[in-house]
Amino acid sequence: MVYRTPGLHRASGGLTFDYRGIDDAGALKDALADGWRLSLHEAIAGVEAGAIIAEVVEAMEAIDDVSPATRDELEQKARELGIGFNARTTDKVLAQRIAERV
Repeated sequence: MVYRTPGLHRASGGLTFDYRGIDDAGALKDALADGWRLSLHEAIAGVEAGAIIAEVVEAMEAIDDVSPATRDELEQKARELGIGFNARTTDKVLAQRIAERV
């Protein structure tokens, strides 16, 4: 037997799953490559791990969106926009110049 979530059958915790019988090693290899798992526990764990990874990626992107730009990022953007600056140009002034151009 192999298992996959989601599916037509209900498991505890509100999850759903499908299952099917496997006749030989070749069919088992194909089923595992297609996302089926050897146990219901493995199938559920894979879905939960995928959800956790998606949440972490989303959180990291949100943090990056709100964190202030680094000096390197400011300088790179200034070069792209053709904005002049030197080592004495503060981050605040450089950010203002970029904001005026964008």
